Amino acid sequence: MDQAIDKQDVLPREDPPREADFAALEPGRRYGTHTLTLTAALVHDWCKLYGSPIPASEVPLGMLSVISIRTFMATIPVRPPGGVHGGQRFTVHALPRLGERVSTTLRCGAKEVRKGRLWVKLEMACTGEDDRPIFDGVHTALWAR
Repeated sequence: MDQAIDKQDVLPREDPPREADFAALEPGRRYGTHTLTLTAALVHDWCKLYGSPIPASEVPLGMLSVISIRTFMATIPVRPPGGVHGGQRFTVHALPRLGERVSTTLRCGAKEVRKGRLWVKLEMACTGEDDRPIFDGVHTALWAR
């Protein structure tokens, strides 16, 4: 799927955390914005993988997970190995259009130690090219030590 990524998609230029440990994460801190173009090739690859029809205009709802995960990976690129994806929740305002360039900002919403495990809630806000809201979301991760 990597060849389907628009060459102009950018990684955050803000200062990512230098340390990947749990203690370095700061609730309320903005970690960056990731921009992704939902190219026909990227959407086609996703549709082929999940057996979904290829859309004519709006991308499938499941593509929001692609946006979310890529934002997480791009904005906090240094993470300890062994972390586990705990879940995602979205409030959808609109579906992005095929070919649209979306920008997603990630901030640390909360972190806690629960039953000896390190949990992090990352909040995301995604907008389309015309600054129209696409989704707000929460990505929950079990942080590795």
